[in-house]
Amino acid sequence: MSHLVGLFDSGLGGLTVLRQVLERYPHSPCLYLGDTARVPYGERSVAEIRAIAAEVVRWLRQQGVGVLVMACNTSNALALDVAVAEAGVPVVGLIDSVASEIASDRVGVLATPATAASGAYRRAIHASRPAAG
Repeated sequence: MSHLVGLFDSGLGGLTVLRQVLERYPHSPCLYLGDTARVPYGERSVAEIRAIAAEVVRWLRQQGVGVLVMACNTSNALALDVAVAEAGVPVVGLIDSVASEIASDRVGVLATPATAASGAYRRAIHASRPAAG
């Protein structure tokens, strides 16, 4: 029996992540939450992003997800610890996943102001590729 995969994003961009999950794990049922009521997250305060992430993760947990994918870079950058604490199931963050796939030492990242200010991509990329800049 496949676990219900819960994915969330602040909007619709995470649908690209959902598509990849469905292609890779075609027999896993998925539940996608696109928080279009509060989009964009990237200009909100850290405290607000963390509170939203906790609320969304609690809701997904109530739906019975067996794994959680943070398809939102902003919440991943600022609230991964919140998601892990609230989820009670494995949590997959995109930032570390993406960083582990980088094959170049020259990297550019397009990000919201909150994601960029967090330094999460810089830390994750440097952890995978110390020479990257």
